[in-house]
Amino acid sequence: MRNEISKKSLSDYKEYEWFGEIITLFCDTTRKELGKMDDALKKDDFNLITNIAHKIKPNYYAVGLYELYRRADWIEENINKDLNKFQNVEKFISISLDAIDELNYNRLILT
Repeated sequence: MRNEISKKSLSDYKEYEWFGEIITLFCDTTRKELGKMDDALKKDDFNLITNIAHKIKPNYYAVGLYELYRRADWIEENINKDLNKFQNVEKFISISLDAIDELNYNRLILT
C-alpha cells in the first residue's frame, strides 16, 4: 500500500516561505526517529517503539500524511497486543521512509 500525500496540505503550505524548511525538518527528524524505531525493533524494545510512535505521530498529521498518522496511533495503542508486531513495525518503517522520499521529491518540485 503506497501512502498518498495530501496535495491539499502541500498546496496549503506552499503559500508560506517556510514550506521547504518545514518539510526538511519533518523528513530529517522523522527519518532519525524511524532509525531509532528500527534499532528498538532489533532489541525487542516495544515500549520504546510505542514512545517513538507517540512522538512522531503529530508530525505525520502536520504534513498531511494521515494514513501514517493513523498507523502510528495504532502502533502506540496496540503494538504490545499484536501477534504480528515485528512485521507491522517493519512495514510502518518502510512505508514511512517511502513517504519521506516522496515528500522530499515533492518539496523539490514545489519550492
